[in-house]
Amino acid sequence: MFRKLLLLVFALVCCRDARVQVAGESITVLEGDTTILPCKLTKTLTASENLEQISWQRKTKEKLRTDNFFTITKNEARLVNGPDRRFSYIGSFAEHNGTLQLSNVNVLDTGTYTCIFSIFPSGYPQTIVELTVRVPLRTSVSSTEPTLGSKEVPLLTCTAAGFNPPAKVSWEIDSLKDKVTWTNNSTLQNNNTTTTVSTLLGKPTKEINGSKVQCVITSVERNESLPFEVQIYYPPLNVNIKKQSEDLVFTCEAEGNPRPTLIWSRLGKTLPPSVSTSSSQEATLTFKKKSSDLEGVYLCEATNIYGKTQSFLFVDFSETSSITGWICFIILFLISAVGFAALLHKHGYFKHLRFLRTDRNEVPTSSPGETEEAPL
Repeated sequence: MFRKLLLLVFALVCCRDARVQVAGESITVLEGDTTILPCKLTKTLTASENLEQISWQRKTKEKLRTDNFFTITKNEARLVNGPDRRFSYIGSFAEHNGTLQLSNVNVLDTGTYTCIFSIFPSGYPQTIVELTVRVPLRTSVSSTEPTLGSKEVPLLTCTAAGFNPPAKVSWEIDSLKDKVTWTNNSTLQNNNTTTTVSTLLGKPTKEINGSKVQCVITSVERNESLPFEVQIYYPPLNVNIKKQSEDLVFTCEAEGNPRPTLIWSRLGKTLPPSVSTSSSQEATLTFKKKSSDLEGVYLCEATNIYGKTQSFLFVDFSETSSITGWICFIILFLISAVGFAALLHKHGYFKHLRFLRTDRNEVPTSSPGETEEAPL
């Protein structure tokens, strides 16, 4: 008898549910974003009806079975099965609004969310919110910041992430044929998308510095070409000082990547007020007058994050001439002479000379009265 009564009540509830409507919708959101799960009665309850509770259920990629996870009453709103601070209640129970906010969504949140109103004596009207979380497609090209060398190393990497099915990644390298190659590596992520990383390989030489290439990404979702300029990094290699047409103006320039900073200074002394400098692609050293107290050695230093190089300028106004780098020449000459002498010593050249000198000065002679014995 009791079972029949329950069936009768269930039938009456189902019939009365038809006149109580709940708003719902399907939502698509990008992974990492915040979304709203709406749930609100669209009709006002009668005086004989009473809202007792709003409940949320879900069935997602993470929760494969239906999970009761949120309950809202007149006095409180709380999570039921374990904490998840990403969910917050932003509705109003008095206004029959059970809307939730979900922040930092991920692919595992994809699924069905059911909002259920417990109305006495009407029943349990509900709405279903279909949530789809998409992984944003991410494409990029970046430099590995290779430094000058003779061995093959990674030069650039091109990344295509969030693709399902995987994207195809290749390179357009017209100006670098026979100089570079590439390899691809694909990784399946937890969100069922694939990240493909393509690495451009080559010898980091000055010849390929500044060459233009393109990473080509092909997929069913998007086709894209990403242009990029190969950068090979190295310290300043040459610092050249040049005399301009004016007798009192000298310029300094240097090669390096990134572009070196050029600074003029005076060896052992500060720059006097009558000498001015400027910095740009060419650093300028300008003498406002000719004076013996301005004579001496000036140096131009080129610096970047990979190193520094110097070049010297000797200024002699007495002869109205300048000799670039003569001090470096003398030092290098002395070093070369010492090195050459050491090389000769290593190969026994000086020992050989001593032997010759001894051989010439100490000729064996027979003592008086001594005779050589004839061999038997």
